[in-house]
Amino acid sequence: MGGADRDDALLPDKRAVEGAFDAQLSFPAPFVEAPEVVKTIIKRDGREAPFDEAKIAEAIFNAAQSIGGEDRDRAESLASGVAIYLMKTVREKPPTVDQVHDAVEKVLIEMGHAKTALVYARSRDKRDRIRRLREGDTRAMLGELQEARRERERRHAAGALPAVRTSGDRIVAWDRKRIVTALITETGIDECTADLIALEVERQITAAGVQTLTAPLIRELVDAKLIEHGLEEYRKKHMRLGVPLYDAEHIIRTPNREDALTRHDPDSTDRMAAAQVKKEYALSQVFSEEVAAAHLAGGIHLHSLGFIDRFHSGRHSLGYVARFGANRCAAGQPTAPPRRPDELLAHAAAFNVALRRHFTSSAAWEAFNFYAAPFIEGMGEEVLHEFARRALFVFGPSLAAAEDGSPEEIEICWAPPRQLRDAPAIGPDGAPTGRPYADYVHTAQRLAWALLDACAEDSTGPRPTPVVLLDDDFFAAPGARNLLQHAAEVAGMAGAVQFSFDRGERRAAPSEHPWRPPFIAAHKVTLNVARAAYLAAHEADLLDRLERALTVAVQAHLQKRAFIERLFMLKDIGPLGFLAASRDGRPYIDMTVATYLVGIAGLEECVYSLTGDRLDASDDALALGMRILAHLSRLCAAHSAREGMPLALAQTTAGSIRRRLADIDLAHYPEKARAVLRPDANTHEILYTPGTRIGGADAMTPMERARIEGAFHRWFESVAPVPVTVPDSETSGLTVASFLEKIYQQTAARRIAIINSREKGA
Repeated sequence: MGGADRDDALLPDKRAVEGAFDAQLSFPAPFVEAPEVVKTIIKRDGREAPFDEAKIAEAIFNAAQSIGGEDRDRAESLASGVAIYLMKTVREKPPTVDQVHDAVEKVLIEMGHAKTALVYARSRDKRDRIRRLREGDTRAMLGELQEARRERERRHAAGALPAVRTSGDRIVAWDRKRIVTALITETGIDECTADLIALEVERQITAAGVQTLTAPLIRELVDAKLIEHGLEEYRKKHMRLGVPLYDAEHIIRTPNREDALTRHDPDSTDRMAAAQVKKEYALSQVFSEEVAAAHLAGGIHLHSLGFIDRFHSGRHSLGYVARFGANRCAAGQPTAPPRRPDELLAHAAAFNVALRRHFTSSAAWEAFNFYAAPFIEGMGEEVLHEFARRALFVFGPSLAAAEDGSPEEIEICWAPPRQLRDAPAIGPDGAPTGRPYADYVHTAQRLAWALLDACAEDSTGPRPTPVVLLDDDFFAAPGARNLLQHAAEVAGMAGAVQFSFDRGERRAAPSEHPWRPPFIAAHKVTLNVARAAYLAAHEADLLDRLERALTVAVQAHLQKRAFIERLFMLKDIGPLGFLAASRDGRPYIDMTVATYLVGIAGLEECVYSLTGDRLDASDDALALGMRILAHLSRLCAAHSAREGMPLALAQTTAGSIRRRLADIDLAHYPEKARAVLRPDANTHEILYTPGTRIGGADAMTPMERARIEGAFHRWFESVAPVPVTVPDSETSGLTVASFLEKIYQQTAARRIAIINSREKGA
């Protein structure tokens, strides 16, 4: 092609016209009428398919290119010659596939391209052999094996077989049987096919003259052969998971900007490399191709792919630690329940670190001061404050980083929570004290003050986030407003104090075993609601697209549940044994009630794309946002009933996820994305707004923001707190406490985070 193998003497006129081919090709008989143009061909299974001259040209060019040809126009001219030849020689019915191949070879030879014809014929023969092997032609398979064995014996005698560096850091002699054994063991393929694949790989390696091979290279060659033979299902089982050299060097030598792994030390790089492998495993083995494709395209986001064998989040109880101890945290051995207050904190610290190894988000500890009260009753003030300081220390984020980098939460209750009011209190040695938790209200309130004091004393050190619970019982209890004012003052000094509002819709009902974890989220999948708006023509179309995206998210949850349940079935001998081991006749986690979260990101951009208004700009925009969440909530309820799997909406606030979805949309939908995205007010990064927050909320009054953002909280299982900034040393604790009480009475907001101005500036 292009002069590489052509004898120009056979073609005096180089123009690719029909007359030129007529002058050179020997056709069998004169024609008395104009032949019809070839429109279809007959495939091997008897079906008719369109005749595609372009495919013939591509096949000719590929054959010529392998021996140095570069003239694509000439390949197209030769394909035209093939069409003319078929038109004049096959007239009764459409030509078969084999007749087309024969015509290509004849035209190439007649036109002086013998070398290209030889390459084409060899390629045709190889495809034919592969086809017959797929169809189970035993004679073809045996012939391949015999030919490969003879070739191997010749090369072995000549000393041409290479050495192999194994994954166990050893150099061993080449042994084809290792490939056969690995294929059978890992994929379940039959021995004869495995032997054939191994022989073809051996032939390829020895032909290349490679003297030393690595195990990863051999695996890649085997995978390529499996694809070549159409054995994709076996290739998926045999594929190798790992980190490319470039990525490994980036992990080891370059600081990572993800919030989850900001401490760039050898331990963090270990975890980053391992997370990459688990991420590949999750996308290829846990989730279906449809789900993985939706994640990669940015329509949804699968959370914590690098931690696929973990749960997402949970609310936990110090009462469980008091009842059972740290539960096999120390060297895998059962531990006795704590006896003294210091032992309670030591067990809690070990238990908390173990939880971090099994969850991707930090733990929230419910009613901490009430569960601790039976251990500290009668303590003096100094000892009590020391206990509070140690409690903040043992739950500090320095012990083990959660994936999202968030600190633990310690809930502080002033009145006895409803689920604990009449529950038997657990004291030293894991034994009931004979009194309900409500009897310890005075001790619990003393600890509540001490915990807030400890936060104020150490405003800069790592510590958990205190969350003060406000409900009707709180405001009815004596001294509650003094505690609220104190908490507001601490928030003004130390920052990062949150207030949770329970108006009766979320607090757990009384339970026979209140120390069990009240809430576990197994997995989270976030919907890119902004993307759906970019593609939607109107509101009904938007809701339909969101419904389809939610269906994919539910499939992802089902696949994650199936994977986790397989691990859970191994009970205490499996990787989730800490959570699956039975205590008091039940495992720590009840998989039948674990919740699966559907995250929301970019609601404001979604509404703006459809209406031209931000959420706070008009009543119509706000109403649309409410209708979107109401629709998704109804769909979650329907899927929950259908699949027997609790589904709930949740806000997605992680910056890395919002940045990823925005980056993808900017690349694929640049005009629409640029029209709605605006830089973050603090970081100046381009990313979607978190959950249902309002992008321009800094210009609003705190009460307006709490009212508008809080209106969405009713739809969510877990909410992001509405941030309220307190000017440094300018607002009294009494004023902030009064403001919080108004939020409780006049809005639907379920959580507020008080942030001082120093913290915001940082």
